Parts: sequence; C-alpha cells; structure tokens
Amino acid sequence: MRILFCIFYVLNIFGLKAQDLPVESKKFLDGFIVNNDVQMNLAEFSKYDFSRVWLQSQDAVVGFIGSDYQRIRILFVSIVKNECVENEYFVYGKSRVKGNICTFQGRLIITHVFKVNPNTEDLLLKEALKNGDIEVVNRLGKEKGYVLAKYSLYEDPKQVGAGCFEGVVKSNYYVDGDELRFDNLELGSSDSFSNNLFVGVWQSYKTDLMKACNWGSFKIPNCGDLDVGIGEFYPNSKYKDHGWDDYFESEGSNDRDDRYIDNKWWE
Repeated sequence: MRILFCIFYVLNIFGLKAQDLPVESKKFLDGFIVNNDVQMNLAEFSKYDFSRVWLQSQDAVVGFIGSDYQRIRILFVSIVKNECVENEYFVYGKSRVKGNICTFQGRLIITHVFKVNPNTEDLLLKEALKNGDIEVVNRLGKEKGYVLAKYSLYEDPKQVGAGCFEGVVKSNYYVDGDELRFDNLELGSSDSFSNNLFVGVWQSYKTDLMKACNWGSFKIPNCGDLDVGIGEFYPNSKYKDHGWDDYFESEGSNDRDDRYIDNKWWE
C-alpha cells in the first residue's frame, strides 16, 4: 500500500500529461505497428497480467544513457496491474549510473498487442513434426506475440542527479494456458536473443538536459557502435571506462553473474 500511495503522489505532482513520444521512441514503435503480424483487440488481453513478462530475466538487463554510452542499470522491484484502469501498470524500481542510485516510480501503459503471424514459423514447425524433433515442436508450437507500451518513470526528486525516463517498450510473450509468460523460447538456440527492449530518453529535473537512454534483456536496442558482440551483447572497448570494465575483467567467463548482477547493487 505504501508503494501504491507513493506512486499516486508522484503522478499527482508531475501530472503525467499526454506528451509526444521522443523521436527515436516513435520510430521504434512505428516499426512494429506497420508489419505483417496480427494486431489483437486490447480488451481481449486486459484479462492477462503482463507484469510477469516485464519482471523476468532482470539479471540480464543491460543499458546505456547519453551519447557516450555510459552504462545504466535498471531494476523493476515491483509492477502492479491497475485494476481500475485497463492496460495500465504501476511501477517501482531503481536505477544506477556509476555509483549513484535512485529510486523511481511511474507507470506502463499498453498501447498495442500483436500475435506473431503463424505463417512465419509454419514450415519450420511442419519440418520438426515430420522429423519428430520434440524440442523444436515445443518451442514453435506456442501461441506467441508481443506487446508495445509507453512508460513514464520518475526518480525521487530529493535524490542526487534525479530525472525522469520516458519512451516505449517492446516485450515478447507466449501464452501458457491462462497466463502470459516472458518469451525465452529462443534463448538457448539464438545468439542474438533479446526481450523487453526499452527505447527512450532521460531528462534531468535540475537542468532539463535530455539524454538518450535505452535498455533491454540480453541486448540493447538502438545502441550504435556500443555493441560489438557476435550474437551476444559485448561492449566496444572504447567505452570500457564508461561503466563496462567488468566485461573485460571477466573475459572468458560464461557465468552471467559476472557480467550483469554486479553484486546485487540494488540492495
């Protein structure tokens, strides 16, 4: 209840008035709206709780802030579905840039839900059934889709270096009975796997300075020359001193804990 009260307090202060999306966020969003996948009726999906999709695989979240690709860490502590307003979720979490940690609160608002066009996988599924490849059948036989949402996240203005995040997110899901799950079905078979891709900006309360700020699970969307990995995310060495040094210190390690968790910085 305390978290929800604080969220309502923040919403009241900042108003969360309808604003134009950042340019890069709008381009990112439009790129998925004009495709061959099937757009679903939002009301049909309002019965589902998408929070578990956004809360999964947070140990694999990587992100940057600013044109110098400074590393940012983002953690969602809690996401609560608003039972009074369809397709709206309250968010509480933490961010870290260098040694500075801020708490934030805000909301996610679902704008579109798509079902992946089954024709894109039909041939592979038929081939797997023919060959008796159960693993592939289980992976491709799920009803899959993705959700697009707008987010507004407000750091505590009493904290040092605070500001607000705004943008859009694309999250892939699959249907499991009466529930939606984080789509990790390709995680073991695709080196370029990614999910929960956030594209937006961060703006300082104090100076109004605006910076690009993107993050995602396993990969970062629209990150220029930061990512030089073959498949898996790996930072460009020229940005090593911008928060990515642990990647180079742990070269040769396959333990994700060495790369992402950073000794549970949020605790």
